[in-house]
Amino acid sequence: MLKLHGSINWLRCSSLRVIPPEIEGRPQAPPPPGLVLEGHANYWLGAPPTRNGWRMESVVIPPQLYKQFDEHPFPLVWAEALRTLSECRSLIVVGYSFPPTDFRTKRLFLEAFSNHTLSQLVVVNPDTSVTGVVRRLTRYDGPVVSCDNLQSLYGLPSSWFALTRRAPDDPPS
Repeated sequence: MLKLHGSINWLRCSSLRVIPPEIEGRPQAPPPPGLVLEGHANYWLGAPPTRNGWRMESVVIPPQLYKQFDEHPFPLVWAEALRTLSECRSLIVVGYSFPPTDFRTKRLFLEAFSNHTLSQLVVVNPDTSVTGVVRRLTRYDGPVVSCDNLQSLYGLPSSWFALTRRAPDDPPS
């Protein structure tokens, strides 16, 4: 799975402590380096998550025209994406619409598929026009498996995707 724009569960320490060092009685120190990948980042009432006394911030490239790709870990993520896409034979694109302003992602795909072709392409997106965009960017001319959602891709019952859970003694709806 390639997440080229980060995620709200990719976290790094911000420069802010939960309790300021002068109140905590500790000397001022820089935040620890590195990333934390949380299974479920807890944004309690909108407040950022914390870890070891540091406020955490998500590592995300927001959907805007002028994006910053030079901060860690994005140069590594994009280099790995190019390498992986350049070697892949089967590609599944889930939920990404390739917006007109995301020039860098389009260039990545064009470059990655300039010297090889896919043997299989799957696009999961309710917008059927995305299939044509992915087909052009990958230069793929074979049959495409196109689905509106993961439920239809895997043929799962809708109960697997219910937003609310029934109590064990509730009758099925």
